[in-house]
Amino acid sequence: MEYVTAGREPAKALRFFEEICRIPHPSGNEEKIADYLEAFAKERGLECLRDASNNVVIKRPGKGAPVILQGHTDMVSAVAPEKGVSDAKAYLAEHGVTPILDGDWLHADGTTLGADDGVAVALMLALLDSPEIETPALECVFTVSEEVGLDGAKALDPSWLQGRRMINLDSESMGSLTVSCAGGCRMKLEREFRPAPYEPKYALRVDISNLKGGHSGGAIDKPHTNAIWLAGRIAGLLRIGGSLAWIRGGEADNAIPRSASALVCYPNEALMLAAEKRFMDLLPLEVEGEPTAEVSVTRAEPEPSYADTEDLFELIANVPRGVQSKNEQQGFVVTSLNCGVIKSEGGKVTLTFALRSSIAAELEALKEKVSKCAESYGFSAEPGAQYPGWAYAEVSPLRDTVCEVWHEMTGGTMTVFSIHGGLECGIFCDRLPGLDVVALGPTTRGAHTPEERLYLPSYAQTWELIVKVLGKLTDK
Repeated sequence: MEYVTAGREPAKALRFFEEICRIPHPSGNEEKIADYLEAFAKERGLECLRDASNNVVIKRPGKGAPVILQGHTDMVSAVAPEKGVSDAKAYLAEHGVTPILDGDWLHADGTTLGADDGVAVALMLALLDSPEIETPALECVFTVSEEVGLDGAKALDPSWLQGRRMINLDSESMGSLTVSCAGGCRMKLEREFRPAPYEPKYALRVDISNLKGGHSGGAIDKPHTNAIWLAGRIAGLLRIGGSLAWIRGGEADNAIPRSASALVCYPNEALMLAAEKRFMDLLPLEVEGEPTAEVSVTRAEPEPSYADTEDLFELIANVPRGVQSKNEQQGFVVTSLNCGVIKSEGGKVTLTFALRSSIAAELEALKEKVSKCAESYGFSAEPGAQYPGWAYAEVSPLRDTVCEVWHEMTGGTMTVFSIHGGLECGIFCDRLPGLDVVALGPTTRGAHTPEERLYLPSYAQTWELIVKVLGKLTDK
């Protein structure tokens, strides 16, 4: 096959990354990439373990106590509006990703690139395929469904792993070392609505697209409008005298939605015309701060609609959203939530949220706050599985080694920091007592959006850093 990154470093890792791009692997569709990993191990005579969830562990002998390398095989599905795709996950489950080289940056053709976390998968494969590089024994862990709740890490059998030093490869800024992260959970809010008491004659369709979006951990404190909130607000303004037929938006609870749509129906033309005028009068205020936003209200065919949806619009307007608390001294977000998905079907509306906090008590308080708000508007609130945070370790020989190697490579000091996003490290720390863990990775931008891109010089630097760190850990 031809490689668009031919001639760039790290050559072997980039070849594997491009092969991975061609294998569809959105969350929940990791079977094909697990097949690929299993075949890779078999061809090289390496020990390979695979479970019913399609988690894969590949082991390579080496000198010294094992080191765990870890990343996830799934990716968030997002597609640019110009592709005209209604179901991004279904599209990427069939088509995979087409990488495009633009100078020192690699991006995809109108979709998420899957550098989160395909760069980790490819780097581990390159190491496993390089017997000339001296390393400790390697336990390379490829987990599934990280993007939808860290489900793969939760399902993995910890007895498969003997290592107590682990490098997670799911960070987004070379030169920075992640040493702790927030915990969190999902919440699903749901309610059924009864049919409207009239047959709709006219309809207006709201379409919102091309918002900034972003990762609901890393970008939650940025001025990025949530498309679900905006669609709910506009549809609520248009609804006076009408009724909602449907509303939908977002692709994943951990991505700030970039697009959403709704259909509002009316019993007569006069009400529809009044709603159109209201929209035109208020539109400039609704999209302030989002210069790339595309918002339209167009006439459409009416569909069966539902009564009492005023409660839905009130919920969207009043449920907590965004940053809830910050550590002002250290400058990082402590607690937040994001409404990532809304959908309506058969008279039932469902909203899915991602809640995060570095403080367990604040996470519990936020769950209670969201539940009470939901109940006040007639919605049920169902918390999903919770994942633990990863606490900062006062003593970490692995952290010291990585920082030492970085200084030797660059003469600079590695930035050590905590993130608001969730990482699988907390689960591994819970399951493997005494685990010493750090997280690092190449520089990427636009995670969870079609603007996702990978800075190739940083990927080469990541490869060099990992190889040198493993060299230092050999025989230890």
